[in-house]
Amino acid sequence: MGETIMHKYLWGILLLGTLTFAQEQFPFVGINISHQTVELEDETSNSTNTFALHTGKQSLRWRTTFFVDYSSDYRSIGADFDYILLDTMFGTSLVRPYIGTGISYLYLEETPKDHYGYQYGLRSGFIIYAGERFDVDLGYHYNYVKEIEGIDRTKGANLSLHYFY
Repeated sequence: MGETIMHKYLWGILLLGTLTFAQEQFPFVGINISHQTVELEDETSNSTNTFALHTGKQSLRWRTTFFVDYSSDYRSIGADFDYILLDTMFGTSLVRPYIGTGISYLYLEETPKDHYGYQYGLRSGFIIYAGERFDVDLGYHYNYVKEIEGIDRTKGANLSLHYFY
């Protein structure tokens, strides 16, 4: 029952992410490396490094990213929605901060039982333009985990490279 409701919410958010904004959009693909810390309810934590593939669209103020994140014991698939700051105040710059939110379906592998659930949370970081077709994203995310007993939240830093086509 809970998994079906989560799927409806995830699909609704993914649909919202595909809405066209009134601004010119720039599609992209990219790769990401991230350091994930999984915090358990007993106040201990486990860490892992993950690799992700990204695709999405970005305008001057908004960015929607769909991703698949992977490591040997951590997998997620979801979407992030970011609001790019400073453009409304200063015009386009080479370094642009952002804030955002995200949701993803989460799989954690443990012995003897695997866990499925979802996570949602906040993100922030900086987009650094490394040329006309590339950007580098340095970010941080903080997520609450639901439907996985014993796991409270995930957090971590990430480094992404995106190519605009």
